[in-house]
Amino acid sequence: GLERLICTALAGHPCDPPLGPTVGEPPAHYGGVGWAGGNFHNYDREYCIDLAQLSAFLRATQPEVAEAIGMASTDIGATGRSPFAAA
Repeated sequence: GLERLICTALAGHPCDPPLGPTVGEPPAHYGGVGWAGGNFHNYDREYCIDLAQLSAFLRATQPEVAEAIGMASTDIGATGRSPFAAA
C-alpha cells in the first residue's frame, strides 16, 4: 500500500516490521534518502519517541548530553525503561 511505497522511497526497503525482538545489526539497505525505520519494540508510547534511535543520535552527535541523561548505553532500546523516568 501507500505506507510501503513511502518507506521504500525514504529508506530503500519496505520497512516491514520485525517479527519480534532482534539481536544484531539489521542488514544494509541501499537506496532511499537516508531515513531509517525503527523497531516498534523500541518505541516509548508515553513520550512518543524511539528510544534506540534517540540514544544512537545523541551518542553520535552529543555524547556529553547522552551521558548526562543516562542514554550513553548502546542497549537503551532493549532495557524497557525510559531514560525520562524519575530516578
